[in-house]
Amino acid sequence: MDHESKQGQGPGHGKRKKTQEAQVVGGNGVPDDLPSELTAKAKAANEAAKQSIDKGISAWKEIVAAAPKAWTPRKTLAELYKKAERWNNFIETMKEAVEKTSWPSPEDKVPVLEEMIEVYRDRLKLDVMVVNAYNQILTIQPNNFDAADKLAAQYEGMKRWPDLIALLRKKAAVVESAEDKITLHARVANLFLEKFSNQAEAIKAYEAILELDPDNSEALGFVKQMYEKRRDWEKLIAVNQREIDKLTDADERKTRRIEVAKLASEKMKKASVSIELWQKVLADDAENLEALGELEKLYEREKAWSELGAVLERQVAATGDAARKSAIYVKLGILFTEKVHNAAQATSAWQALLAMEPDNRRAQDALKKLYLQSKDWNALESFYASQNKWDELVRVL
Repeated sequence: MDHESKQGQGPGHGKRKKTQEAQVVGGNGVPDDLPSELTAKAKAANEAAKQSIDKGISAWKEIVAAAPKAWTPRKTLAELYKKAERWNNFIETMKEAVEKTSWPSPEDKVPVLEEMIEVYRDRLKLDVMVVNAYNQILTIQPNNFDAADKLAAQYEGMKRWPDLIALLRKKAAVVESAEDKITLHARVANLFLEKFSNQAEAIKAYEAILELDPDNSEALGFVKQMYEKRRDWEKLIAVNQREIDKLTDADERKTRRIEVAKLASEKMKKASVSIELWQKVLADDAENLEALGELEKLYEREKAWSELGAVLERQVAATGDAARKSAIYVKLGILFTEKVHNAAQATSAWQALLAMEPDNRRAQDALKKLYLQSKDWNALESFYASQNKWDELVRVL
């Protein structure tokens, strides 16, 4: 794994390592954190080590037993095992140091674990133990990105893909920069696709990228393709809408809005969403007949009578087709009479139709009925006068 996103290795990482190195041996060759009563034994153990490694090991083991919570006796013993290339003994001594030493802070264990990792990896070839040691470090220092990157490389080498993905996700949660988060989420997405063919989890990773960078072309392209493939129309429409809202070219925006509105009407079958999308088409093009026609169907299906009336009135104003105008006026007349119960609007619709077609019997009959119901005698008289049907007026009255 590359080492992007490194932001240090946890508070005090370097300082604590130096502190422990300084602790090991004092100016007289005696470990600094030894109880004073063991000073003489320590000097003797140093002398024994000069004679032979085995004698030194035996002497320092006695000191470790006498001071089990001190770090530097174990450190000295471990160094002797290392010099003798007795790696299992070295590891055992260091493990006991991690577990039993009275550390001022848990972070003081990190350099010890790092030294153990070198031996696990290079001498004992124990990959599992390398992983365990790195996880111990990350438990102590969650922000130790150097350890995280090395553990990621270890997982990759061992083909432990689920563990690698989990690690990358954890790192993405703690790195600070959006760029680093995006890089990590992209790698997670690719791993899910390449190693597991898991499109659902890859989508989640790319969605996380879009939350950070809504214009990320790679993520947009992938999720749009996947939403369509998986028939997730609501999400596909939402991501298209975000793209459209950022378009500056008016013609392109109009074209894209119509495409998305059609998609919603054909695939999603959710009236509220389709209505909103076709309304947006009208916001860009107030006389778009396709949008007006689609809204007519949607409002009628939803029994939104007032809205239907408004869209029909916009249609009749926008269309130049006489037959279509006539049909719309009929529909308006019936709508305002039977559904909206607005006599004035119904009258206006039938009057407009009669102005277009003076002999239209349906418009004539509807107007006569409306005038009588409203007792508008003047309007009724004018109507019959325009038809030159005075005798019929007399019969009606």
